[in-house]
Amino acid sequence: MSTKYQVGHLESYPEHTLFKHRLLDCYVPRWLQKVVRGRPGTRGVVIVDAFAGPGSDSQGNEGSPLLLSRAAIVGRERLRHDGFSVDVQVIAIEQAPARFAKLAELMEPFGAAVRTLPGTLREHLEPILTRHSGWPMLFFFDPFGVKGLDADLVSRVLSEEGREALVLLNDPGALRLVGAAKVRRARVGKSPENLSLFEGREVEPEAISPPEILWSRGEEISREILTAAFGDDRWQVVMRLAPGWPRRRKLIELYEGLLHEMGAAYTTRIPVWNVGRLRQYTLLHASRSPHGRATMKEEVKRALGSCSLPDAVKEIVRTELRVNVDDVSGGIQGAFRGREAFWAMDRRPSVQEFALQETGIFPFQLDELKRTLQRWKQPGTIVSYRLPE
Repeated sequence: MSTKYQVGHLESYPEHTLFKHRLLDCYVPRWLQKVVRGRPGTRGVVIVDAFAGPGSDSQGNEGSPLLLSRAAIVGRERLRHDGFSVDVQVIAIEQAPARFAKLAELMEPFGAAVRTLPGTLREHLEPILTRHSGWPMLFFFDPFGVKGLDADLVSRVLSEEGREALVLLNDPGALRLVGAAKVRRARVGKSPENLSLFEGREVEPEAISPPEILWSRGEEISREILTAAFGDDRWQVVMRLAPGWPRRRKLIELYEGLLHEMGAAYTTRIPVWNVGRLRQYTLLHASRSPHGRATMKEEVKRALGSCSLPDAVKEIVRTELRVNVDDVSGGIQGAFRGREAFWAMDRRPSVQEFALQETGIFPFQLDELKRTLQRWKQPGTIVSYRLPE
């Protein structure tokens, strides 16, 4: 399916984008439950779609701002049912005038619960943080390619407790930028067959510089975009690696490391593949909370199970997410050495909870982990373990 932008809307969302949307739909209500219950006295919560787009495609499929808003309402009503009265605000930001006009129209029925802001996150971030100081916040960064993914802004978002970010890293686009950054200006042509090199996707004419300027300054622009995204020139190390997956993997590792430097103690890497079994991009979830990491893993499992991707593609994603269970069990032994620990999440200490929060394992490998831990199970008990010294 084409993902080319038309005037103010998308032709249609491909299945891998619908998986991303399903993940948002799953995660937001759970996130609201976690942050409100875990922070007594919370007055309100903010969800920010930093690159909102037009709000839907031409087929009527809802885009991220609509999905975030509906998921926020679901989460808010569940909280109210349980006696928690909090203000849940969704903020959708879009720079392109045509897309913003469509977005504002679609979001109007939500009333005061949703604000649509024209412009960029850079223009609005500090007012948002000031106005909602102390509120838990979830930011969704889904820029149109690599350009717009600004490390300074992501760092500011993650600078305080209670804030999380879900970042779309267009690693194929970043890889093309690395290639362009190595091209000598004299060799860059002025009549490219397409302009996707600098964005990682097809772009609207209004969103870019004139082609002759863009391509005559191709090397310089590529370096500027990458340096803004990674915060410095650390990305240049990939130039010494073999083209293809080695470079791409290193770019992902570098960005994940950057999120840790920004204060995200816990990160979750989510590969996104399309129906043609091509890896499209990487979603990176950044949180200061171990509960945030565990919750995101659970919702990735749920979103994979209920999205429209073919089963074969879902299995490719699960394969990439799998970790070495022996390494996880070794980490559990080290953490609970000489102590009794339980499997159940409602018993403390729980090895299952530890695994989801402190290791890379996803829920679909928990049965395998449980089998590995059998050698330490205490006989005649509910599932508990005595970990050796």
